[in-house]
Amino acid sequence: MLHQLTSNVFYSAFNHDTDRPNLGCVAGQESALLIDAGNSPMHAKSFLEDVSQTIDVPVKYVVITHWHWDHVFGLQSLPFHSIG
Repeated sequence: MLHQLTSNVFYSAFNHDTDRPNLGCVAGQESALLIDAGNSPMHAKSFLEDVSQTIDVPVKYVVITHWHWDHVFGLQSLPFHSIG
């Protein structure tokens, strides 16, 4: 589930039970940027589905804030340019 922080910034909250970290999305006028890739391909896919249902622009990039496992293990399943 995504939470809206501002009109263009969304995030999924940390889940202690599944070690899923906060993930973010910044939506611009033409494209969006994900912040971190999640702790698994399944987590990344779930987050991307939530994002796709919430915003009207395509995701083009993912930024990795740091290289801890719970922020990068989903990267392999995301078909976007990564910045890290």
